[in-house]
Amino acid sequence: MASLAFSSQGTRLTMNSNFLSPRHRAGSFCIFVVLSVLGILFVFRDAVWNRCLLAPLDLAPSLFSKFKWMDPSATAVPKNHYIIDILDYELPRHYIGYEALKNGEFPWWDPYSHGGRPLVSEAHISFTDPLRLLLYKLLPFEAAYNSIRLVHSFLLGLAAYVLLTSLGRSPAATLFGALSFQFAGPYAIFFFPGHLEASFLYYPFLWVLWASWLNQPRWWKLAAATFCCAGVFASGNQQSHAYLPLFALCFSTGYAWNSLACWRSVLAVIALSGLGGALLAAPFLGPQIELFLLSKRELVSGSSLKFALAGPLSLTFFFPWSLGTFRTLDLSKIANQYSLGFVAYLGTGASFLAVVALLEGIRKRLVDPAIRTSLLLLVLYFGFICCTPMLKILYHRASGLALLGLVVCAAKGFDLVASPDSPIWCKTFLRRAAIALALIVTAINVFAFLVYPRLLPRVNAFVLERATTNVTMDQAPALRSFQVQNLPKEITIANPETLLALASAFSLLLFFSVKPLFRTVALPVLLLLNIVPLLLFAERFIVKSPMQLWHALLQGGPEQKRVLSAVGPFERFSETAPGRHEYVFPGVSCLYYRLHNLVGYSSFPLPVPLRAANQTYSSPERGLSQGVFSSPNPHKCVRFVWKTPNERALEIKNETLNTLTLEIGSGAPGLLVRTDTYYPGWRARNVHAPENNSGIGNYAFEIPSSSTTLQLEYRPSFLRIYQVASGIALVVCCLAMTWKLICTAKSGGRKI
Repeated sequence: MASLAFSSQGTRLTMNSNFLSPRHRAGSFCIFVVLSVLGILFVFRDAVWNRCLLAPLDLAPSLFSKFKWMDPSATAVPKNHYIIDILDYELPRHYIGYEALKNGEFPWWDPYSHGGRPLVSEAHISFTDPLRLLLYKLLPFEAAYNSIRLVHSFLLGLAAYVLLTSLGRSPAATLFGALSFQFAGPYAIFFFPGHLEASFLYYPFLWVLWASWLNQPRWWKLAAATFCCAGVFASGNQQSHAYLPLFALCFSTGYAWNSLACWRSVLAVIALSGLGGALLAAPFLGPQIELFLLSKRELVSGSSLKFALAGPLSLTFFFPWSLGTFRTLDLSKIANQYSLGFVAYLGTGASFLAVVALLEGIRKRLVDPAIRTSLLLLVLYFGFICCTPMLKILYHRASGLALLGLVVCAAKGFDLVASPDSPIWCKTFLRRAAIALALIVTAINVFAFLVYPRLLPRVNAFVLERATTNVTMDQAPALRSFQVQNLPKEITIANPETLLALASAFSLLLFFSVKPLFRTVALPVLLLLNIVPLLLFAERFIVKSPMQLWHALLQGGPEQKRVLSAVGPFERFSETAPGRHEYVFPGVSCLYYRLHNLVGYSSFPLPVPLRAANQTYSSPERGLSQGVFSSPNPHKCVRFVWKTPNERALEIKNETLNTLTLEIGSGAPGLLVRTDTYYPGWRARNVHAPENNSGIGNYAFEIPSSSTTLQLEYRPSFLRIYQVASGIALVVCCLAMTWKLICTAKSGGRKI
C-alpha cells in the first residue's frame, strides 16, 4: 500500500496516498455539505421555510400573566425558559432595528426603553454582525431573523472543516470534526446571546491564516486575517472581544514556543491584523467601548468561592447529562452557573478522541504546535477561567475557546485511532474509559429510578423555597416542580441522547477490531452516534414558535391595547410589578409597540435620575390579568421642562430613533431641559447649548423669545473619525488582497 509523509507545522503523519488525493478531498467536502444541510434541516425544521420563528414566544402565555391571551391553552411549563431573554430583550431590539433600516435610518438610539439609551451598542444582540446586516437588507424580518442562524451554523462547520484540512487531518477525521463542531453543545446553550456563534465562527479561519503566515508570509493573508478580526469585533460584544486576545495568546505561545524569530513573526501578524480589524470595525466598536465606560455595571460582585467548583463540574463535558439539563435540575447551579457540561460538549466519542490526542501529544513532548495550542486553550478555559474569579468577568461563554482546542485534538485522535499502526495503549485507554463511563451511567440510572423517588418530596420543597430568592428568574412554581419530577426522564436511558452518547464511546473500539468489516463501518457508526445526540439536544433546546404567535405578539392583547390607547405617541409610561412575569411590558417589549417606557432591561445600566411619567401602571399582586392605571401628568410634555417661571407651549412634532423635533411657542426666553436619558452624542441644530451641559442628568438649551423649532439628532461620539479610519483600513486591506492578482497579471501568470 502506497503511503507518504505529510508534514503539518512540525507534525509528521503517515497516511494513505488515496486519502489525501484531491478526489477524496472533494468527495469529503461534498459529504460534509450534504450532512451539514441535513443537520440544519433537522435542528431548525419549519424555521427553514419561515413557518416558525426561532424565538421562545411560548414563554409569554406560559409565564407572563398579562399575555395569557396569546395562547389560552398554554401550560405553565414552557419548552425552554433558559433563553427567555430572546423574548423581551433581543427580539424587540432586532425588530425595531430592522424597521429603522427599512426606513433608511441606522438604529443607533433606542428612545423607548429606559427613557432612552443606545441600541446597537448594547452588543449582546449582535445587531452589527455584517452577515446579519446583509440579510436585513435583503429579506423580510422573519426570514432574515431565522436565516442568520442557518448561515452561522453552516459557517461554523465550514470553518472547522477548513481548519482541520489545513492541519493535515484525513478527510474522514475532518468530516467527523467539522460536523461535531457545527452542532456542538455551546451553540445550542448559547443560542442567546447570539453574538457568541457570530464571532466564534471566525476563529478557525484566523488560526489557518496566522499559521499560514508563519509558513509563508503574504500580504493577502494579513488582509484576510484583518477582515476576520473585524468580523469578531463587529459581531461580538464588550465581553467577547476579550476572548480574541486570549486566543491570540494561546496561538502565539503554541506556535512560537521557544523560537525568538517565530515570536517576532507571530506577534507582528497578530498585532497588525488585530489593530486593522479594530479599525475596520471602529464605527461599531467605538460606541461599544463608550457605553461600557459610561455604564455602572459591576464587573465582579460578591465574594463567594463557589466559582471554584465550575472547573471540576465543567469536566463533565464527556457526559453532560450527569449534571442535569434545561428540562430538569442542573447541578451547575452549585457554582452559580448553568449547563457547565454542555457548554463544552463536542460529543462523547469526540471527547474521548481528544483525550487520546492530548495523551499522545504529551508522550511526544508536544512537538505539534496545533496540539500545544489546543492544550493551552483547554488549560485557559478549564483552569484559568473556570477555577478563578475570572469566571465572573469572562463567564463560561468563553467555552468556545476550549471547544476549538477539543475539535483539533478530536480530529488528531481520530487519525491516530483509525491508523492501522495505532498504539496498543489507545485501545486499552478507550476500553477502560468506555467501561468507566458505563459504570457512571449505571450509577446515574440506579439513583434516578430507585433512590431519587424517595427524595423527591424533600427536593421539591427545597427547590420551591429557593426559587423565591432567585434573582435571575422570576417565580414559576409549576415549572420548578416539573423540573424536579422530570429528572429521571432527562439523565437516564429514558432519554435516548444518553444511550447514544454511551454507545458512541464503545463504538471507538470498532477501530481495533480484527475483522475488516467492523473497521469499515467504524467511521459511519461513530459519526452517527456522536452527532445524533448533539442534534437531538439542539433540536429540543432551540424553540421554534408558530408565526401566529409572533403576529399576535405584535398586535398586542387587551391589556397592552388598553395602555397604548391611554398613552400618547410621545408621552411617557412607567410601571411597577412584583416580578418580571407580572409586567404588561416586560423587559424592553415596549419596543414592539413604540411605547416610551421608563422601565427596561439592560446589560449596561446607565445612571439616571427619577423622572416623571404621563401615565403609571401597577400590578399590586401576582397573577393579575389587569393592572391599575393612574395619570399624574396627563397630556403634559414631561420629557422637556422649563427652568424659568413662565412656561411656554411645547409639542413634540416628530421622532425617529435618532432624531426628535420639538415645536416651542413664543414667550419669555429661558432655559429648556430635556429629561430623557443623558448620553453624549445628542446635538441641537439651531439653538445654543451651554458649555457646562456635560453632566449626567440633563441637557439644557437656551431658547429665544420667538417661536422656535428645536431639532435634535443623535450620532455616536467621534463617529466621523471612526468612519474615516474604517474606510482607510478597508482600502488598505482591499489593495493587499488584490496585490497578488495584480502582480500575477503583470508577470504573465508566472509564479512570483
